[in-house]
Amino acid sequence: MLFRCLPEGDPIAAVSRGIVITACFASALVCMPAHASPFGMSQVIKRARALANKPYHAPPKTPQRYANLNFDQWHDIQYRRGKALWQDRKFHLQFAPAGYLYPYKIKMNVVDDNGVHPVHSAPDRFNYNEKTVGTSISRSMGFSGVRLLYPINKPGKFDEILSFLGASYFRGVAKGNVFGLSARGLAIDTATSQGEEFPVFREFWLRKPPKGARQVTVYALLDSPSIAGAYRFTVTPGKQTVVAVKAVLFPRKKIDKLGIAPLTSMYYYGVGNHKPADHAFEAAHDSNGLLIHAASGQWIWRPLKNPKGILDNTFSVEHVKGFGLMQRDRNPKHYAGTGLDYANRPSAWITPESGWPKGRVELISFHTTGQNVDNVVAFWNPDEAIKPGKVLHLDYRIHWQGAQPVRSTLGRVIGTRIGANPKNGAKKFVIDFAGGPLKSIPANADVKSELDAGGDKVAENRVVHNSETGGWRLVLQVVPNGKQPTPVRARLSLNGKPVTETWDYPVSSFHQ
Repeated sequence: MLFRCLPEGDPIAAVSRGIVITACFASALVCMPAHASPFGMSQVIKRARALANKPYHAPPKTPQRYANLNFDQWHDIQYRRGKALWQDRKFHLQFAPAGYLYPYKIKMNVVDDNGVHPVHSAPDRFNYNEKTVGTSISRSMGFSGVRLLYPINKPGKFDEILSFLGASYFRGVAKGNVFGLSARGLAIDTATSQGEEFPVFREFWLRKPPKGARQVTVYALLDSPSIAGAYRFTVTPGKQTVVAVKAVLFPRKKIDKLGIAPLTSMYYYGVGNHKPADHAFEAAHDSNGLLIHAASGQWIWRPLKNPKGILDNTFSVEHVKGFGLMQRDRNPKHYAGTGLDYANRPSAWITPESGWPKGRVELISFHTTGQNVDNVVAFWNPDEAIKPGKVLHLDYRIHWQGAQPVRSTLGRVIGTRIGANPKNGAKKFVIDFAGGPLKSIPANADVKSELDAGGDKVAENRVVHNSETGGWRLVLQVVPNGKQPTPVRARLSLNGKPVTETWDYPVSSFHQ
């Protein structure tokens, strides 16, 4: 194929040599096919299939002087807004520098009607203080990720709405949100003895949207020692920012634990749940619960916890309609003093579309001593190991949600307070349900609990109306029968029909 290539910044010289100038990117060499062919998912799939048939090689790394930067130095390197691409569109593109925790140089391409155009790093794309950073910036630094901006909150004000940065991580926000939890392309062997493998998006293709378009498409090539894959992300920002994901995966070798549509978040502590004595504010978390919607119609709510070690829980549902890590506590007073706006962190809800193998939702929690480390991950884990030669096709949607979360028509858990009874060794739970049909149930109604304690002794099981919330409160005391966590499940019913989602929590005599 013939290419036209020209050095950016020297248009006169280019014209004098008889070269037709068709594109312009600051301080970069731009090459494009003379007769561009359409680019789409099929090309990325072809690349992924070819990659899987070769031994794995990690992407190239940035020079050591950039890899050695600390957070403050790396963060001081800011992309110039004036250098953002697509400034005549609803979406703007910015790029993150390589360095610090992001050593790989990730290939970036823009796709338009004329073909595929590589985008290269250059010093004039960034504002930075050389004394603060401790080094000068050259084109060799490279990009570690890409950011999409859109006027999601105010007309003409371009806010970051989606970013891909580090391994296969990406984060999104809905209108009014600040960034919180992350999604990932894949999770491999999380919390296993062989150690976790982190696939990386090694190349991106960003399709330039038409003028006025409110949707944008991003393609990515995923790679790791175990698997290669092609991804397409169709992004629609708004009150709920929706990312439609299509993935085609080519395993290089057997994968015992594959995490599909993984979500990663931080839970340090919540209201009524083991607040450290030296913390003045009541809660610190990006998410406070896992919500699951089973094909049977059941809704399950698992409050998150910060265990002393590693807590691995599975939820066997033959088919799942959706699951997500949710930030339900949106009371700013609970986070007063943190200065981190936890009340406006997004929830993320996964809706499978097609191609998902039979499996289960898995929730893994790690111990954290602070709020700067993600310690929670949830994903779909297939029942059968993934093997080479079997191509996996996945389609799903991620709804990044703020004030309009996914919810059922049932009453939902709005608070879980946890304590202990030293007299009988019982774990005590005060669970508040509200919303849905609960607001119209009279205070003197015979609302009952449906409880499955899994063989543990139940010392208290009491349902009372809560006039403050307009809902109902369940008070439980459960005496564990051993150190291994036993799932305790409870929901409220009226006249034999459930009126709330199912609360689920692991209980053991050992303090997890």
